Amino acid sequence: MNKTELKQKFLQLFVCGYSREYPDKKFFDLINSNLGGVIFFAENLKNRQNFKNLINELNSISTTPLFSSKLNLFTNCFLFLLKFS
Repeated sequence: MNKTELKQKFLQLFVCGYSREYPDKKFFDLINSNLGGVIFFAENLKNRQNFKNLINELNSISTTPLFSSKLNLFTNCFLFLLKFS
């Protein structure tokens, strides 16, 4: 296993979030490098359709299906969504 493969496998262990409405280029680079998943917070979501479009966009650039979750800040529960390409 070379360094690139090891980095990709290592990144699959992580689920990351971002602090804006739309992710920046660095976040997209992480997705493209095989990040394991994304956690979404209230400030990331405008409406259901934007959320759905963003999940589809992120999955389209990922080499493996992303694990996605939405944090419900009022009940501290996770709603897990798994999208398969």
